[in-house]
Amino acid sequence: MVPNGMSANQVPISNFRMILSKNYGIIEMVPFAMFLEHHPSIDFFSMQIVGLDNGAIQRGYSQPLFADYFKLSAGDILFWHYHRYPSNIQQPRIEENYRDTITAADFYADSVVYTYDRVIEHEDLSLAFEYGNHKYFRRADLELIVESAPDWFTFGTDHNLDSYISSYNPTYYWSTLEMLVGADSITGDTITTIRAITADNALDTVSCALGMTADIFREIIFNNKEGIISYCDYAWGDDCLELVGSRINGIQNGNISLDVDDMQISSLNELIIYPSPVSNIIKVSSRFNLINSDLEIYNCVGKLMKNQN
Repeated sequence: MVPNGMSANQVPISNFRMILSKNYGIIEMVPFAMFLEHHPSIDFFSMQIVGLDNGAIQRGYSQPLFADYFKLSAGDILFWHYHRYPSNIQQPRIEENYRDTITAADFYADSVVYTYDRVIEHEDLSLAFEYGNHKYFRRADLELIVESAPDWFTFGTDHNLDSYISSYNPTYYWSTLEMLVGADSITGDTITTIRAITADNALDTVSCALGMTADIFREIIFNNKEGIISYCDYAWGDDCLELVGSRINGIQNGNISLDVDDMQISSLNELIIYPSPVSNIIKVSSRFNLINSDLEIYNCVGKLMKNQN
């Protein structure tokens, strides 16, 4: 095979190495695809092994498993931004914020179930409340996707991975694209992020043929800190739900506050503080999960009297 690394200003393949170890196999290589189709404007590069796990030997980075992506617990908060930009300009655009408070997390051998309460902030800043919602994540749907190597095709049997990903074909395949590994900016923990896409490719298991639905593209992004962090449906427009903030195990990342006055919630009897005025004991009644909430009490002239979690 002859690479085209002689193009002007292109870094040649001779700058990189292919290394084979008798203990671990290939530990550095130039991707094979670069020999087959390689645009002159793209430099060659090599890939180095960063982790190994063959059952007996484990070295370096270890890829998360299905259960590692679903670690939320009661009291955790996820803050989402939703937008819908239809391809038809005559249809309205929608922008909303959702704040989900996990009230229960149940883990089973074949699935994970989150129960959560949701506050919806509409574009006019009005609020809506939903209680006792559920999200189901089945191992059979997601295990092959999150545990496969990047740039491989993985198969599933139920296209409806979540209510934000609608169903067109009963059988489909997803392709797992890039996998990013980095450090959490707050805790320093290793964070793995993996992106999976589908174009509603139907799989005919009788003829073993793949078909594609035109103008449809769907994307889900996972990480092993917050779980699924993005759902996007690019079917005749943009329909995306993206995580923009969270508070997990008491550690906050990004903004999780709605742009509304706290008294607006109080007026809806969703948060009741009594008696007022108070001299000794103050009581708080709420349908929200107040775990890890911050409490501040001021006197009548605005002086902070008490501050606690």
